[in-house]
Amino acid sequence: MTTTLRLLCIPPRVPDCEVVGVKAIKNVLPPVRRLPGEKLLNMIERARHQARGSGTHMLVLQLRSEGAAP
Repeated sequence: MTTTLRLLCIPPRVPDCEVVGVKAIKNVLPPVRRLPGEKLLNMIERARHQARGSGTHMLVLQLRSEGAAP
């Protein structure tokens, strides 16, 4: 049996903000940090490959202005 996992990502409202990672989703995705020089879409693709489970979940982007994530 195949289960479906959907990840939704809404871009930040601030046009010039710096995205430093993706916040963790309990039992689905560990925190993902953006590598130096990495394009945002590549980081999101890495997060997609690390995600496990089923259901629909929101990818919450971590902004530098929010401080360091744990």
